[in-house]
Amino acid sequence: MQRAVPEPAWVLYDEIFDHEDCIKSIVEKAESSVFSLFFLRFLEKVKYSVVYLRLKVMGHMLIRRADTFPLKCGAWSVRVTAMARKHGIPLEKEFDAHDMDNEKTKFLIALDGNVPVGTGRFYPLDETAVMLGRIVVLPDYRHQGIGTQLVLACEKWAKELGFSVSHLEARENKTAFYEAIGYTVCGGPVVSGDTFVCIPMEKKLV
Repeated sequence: MQRAVPEPAWVLYDEIFDHEDCIKSIVEKAESSVFSLFFLRFLEKVKYSVVYLRLKVMGHMLIRRADTFPLKCGAWSVRVTAMARKHGIPLEKEFDAHDMDNEKTKFLIALDGNVPVGTGRFYPLDETAVMLGRIVVLPDYRHQGIGTQLVLACEKWAKELGFSVSHLEARENKTAFYEAIGYTVCGGPVVSGDTFVCIPMEKKLV
């Protein structure tokens, strides 16, 4: 049995399913949070308890591309709450010129219903590589796989745009998180900022 890898924005893709074609069809047609309730009922019938419980926790969690101004504002609000407020980062340092570049910088947002709970962004470094960053999840929503899915969604979008390498600067205590999803320390200079020390990492997008 092959591993099911549905393509759209839903958070929970990482379990191995039977009835693979049926589930993939359901996920590919999902357009709104109504899908979560439908999928919960489906999983309840086929008794996949682990996946069912994870979906129960995630509720109506959706990761989507923040391609409108209201969605970008929602994404930025997560950063204000989780980073600027928690770590005392001045807004002038949390937000930079890339946030204002509507043409090149791409944003994603994780939504619990209509509430922004996570975000990420990427922008091109050159014709083949992107810089991924500002992966942030609100404290109450961490350790549920949202950060991983934000990274994967950024990578998928970057691949669609023709990029083949993803770079990022991981906080020292987050390198293991990124290694688990395929990133490696790339030997660049350590970045020492006002708040964090970050390690350059990269991943081939294949």
